[in-house]
Amino acid sequence: MKLRKAIGCTVMFMLIQMTGGYFAGSLAVISDAAHLLMDAGAFFISLHAIYMGSYPSTAERPFGYQRAEVFGVLMSILAIWIARLWLIFTASIRLIVDENDDHVDGKIMFFVALFGLFSNVILIQVLGHNSHAHGSHCALERNERQESPLLSNKTNQDKTESATSVLAHEIVGNENVRAAYIHVIGDLIQSLGVCIAGALIWYNPSWQLADPVAAIVFGLIVFGTTRDIFKRNLDVLMESSPPGMNIKSLEVEINALQHVLECHEIRVWSICMSKVAGMVHVTPVSSNAAGKALKETRPLLQAHGIQIETVQVDID
Repeated sequence: MKLRKAIGCTVMFMLIQMTGGYFAGSLAVISDAAHLLMDAGAFFISLHAIYMGSYPSTAERPFGYQRAEVFGVLMSILAIWIARLWLIFTASIRLIVDENDDHVDGKIMFFVALFGLFSNVILIQVLGHNSHAHGSHCALERNERQESPLLSNKTNQDKTESATSVLAHEIVGNENVRAAYIHVIGDLIQSLGVCIAGALIWYNPSWQLADPVAAIVFGLIVFGTTRDIFKRNLDVLMESSPPGMNIKSLEVEINALQHVLECHEIRVWSICMSKVAGMVHVTPVSSNAAGKALKETRPLLQAHGIQIETVQVDID
């Protein structure tokens, strides 16, 4: 599996970079190596989330273990932030106190950072980029749902639980590999910056400030690039509506259906990053139109990306 290979490569590259950064005395290189350590942890969490996401649902856990991935991502980002804060603090102290000491070997720093650059290129090749299958899997999952006369729920669990577990396994795996791929591209840019800083110090050893400055700048960049990921995963835990979901627009579309008089209590939330659930109460134009109102509403919810839908038809 791609993530297993990525974990092995990342740990090996991290140990080499950490050793090189220690002998070079470079905070920027150590910062890059620390990021690789966090990457290995994030890849491990993603790999574990793939397996947990394939576990079948139970009476106690109707949506399975898919939110384990969200918890893992949040913990991983918090660990990255703590490590970056320590490195930024250390770099700031060096800027203030030790700015005239030639304690960074620019030559070693450059070649270690260059190694880190090529390491990220190798990781990109290992992970590849294949994220086009998500939509087709969701479509297959939708087609296996069971319809009932007045109350529509997510699936016929007795017949489709096994197939749904396999599909969820593939979807979560695809999403995690894609996220890891994007993350490594960011690391590649960081390694390039550290490489430039090492070249500057190698060219002129008196430019020692390039090392702590690089550590601080790329530390701040990490905060910026991980903030949105942290927020998206936090929104999942808060059961917020997924990005791009316009509840008001959905309400208008449901009310415009031929056999629906009105709708209320629309709830849309994320089960995990790749699965959305929703429920709505609809009142048909007449008691005889209850079944038609249901059949009209369900495809509309699915068209808005809601994979697990519950439609309750209220008859006065």
